[in-house]
Amino acid sequence: MKMRTILTLLLMLALALPVLADDHFDETVTVREDNWSVTLSGLINFSGDSTGTYYTQAVYVADLNHYSAFLAAFANVSGADVNAYVEYSKDRLTWHAGTLSSGQVLDQVAAALKADTVNVVNNTEDVLYPTAVWMRFKFVGQAGSVDENTAFSWMAQLDKSYPDKAMKRSARVKDRRTI
Repeated sequence: MKMRTILTLLLMLALALPVLADDHFDETVTVREDNWSVTLSGLINFSGDSTGTYYTQAVYVADLNHYSAFLAAFANVSGADVNAYVEYSKDRLTWHAGTLSSGQVLDQVAAALKADTVNVVNNTEDVLYPTAVWMRFKFVGQAGSVDENTAFSWMAQLDKSYPDKAMKRSARVKDRRTI
């Protein structure tokens, strides 16, 4: 009887954890692609969770990781403070933060536009970037500085390793895989 009670409690806890977490996955990525480059963009609305962690959909980058990538972002509120990170994966299931600055690309993004390279920090290239198959961005609202009316806009520019036809969006962008 005790074992059944313990198992029931563990099951209830396991089911409740995703509801209690403040991680938001598979935020929509808009793709504009031609034979030479890919432009990714998105809008994250912090209305439901001002200090949450928002992950974009996974983007196929195996044909985009020869040249540097750039990320630009801004918030619509001057007092906002959102940090942007990059993560890489080979299978969309296991994700690794970039090796430079723990994957942090932009710090304290507010109403002024901020931009920087995704894969280069202080003239050092991230060792995961050239071998990455999938990439996603993570945006984290900082406590006390992001209000519920904050909209966060971002855009990334990646040049193709070689000129090629545009991929279909369904092949370029996918939701993360879960177990």
